[in-house]
Amino acid sequence: MRGVQGLPPNDPRVLMASVQHTHYMNQIFEVSNDCRHLFTSIQERNRRQVLKRREAAKIGRHTDQYEMGTRFLTMAIILFSITLLANKPMLFWGGVLTAFVGAAIAINGYFLFL
Repeated sequence: MRGVQGLPPNDPRVLMASVQHTHYMNQIFEVSNDCRHLFTSIQERNRRQVLKRREAAKIGRHTDQYEMGTRFLTMAIILFSITLLANKPMLFWGGVLTAFVGAAIAINGYFLFL
């Protein structure tokens, strides 16, 4: 548009410059829209990635709690076995207590209350 500033308004070069300027502005608008769309696509992808990481961490917590509960239950079975061999009633109640704790931890791991 600067090259045609001194020309009369009805000169064909002024009209051509105006058409080119309009075309150029339309291209800038399209590139801007493409950039905006790309930015929102990247943001959406990052958001989905964060949500998947959170879901994976939640599943990991479930698994860890459930496995800890099954370990406690295994320890309770071992205490019951030792109780039978040693004939000690205190070990029996220790095994019962361990079994209840293990069951509570496993149920918490399954439902993840805490």
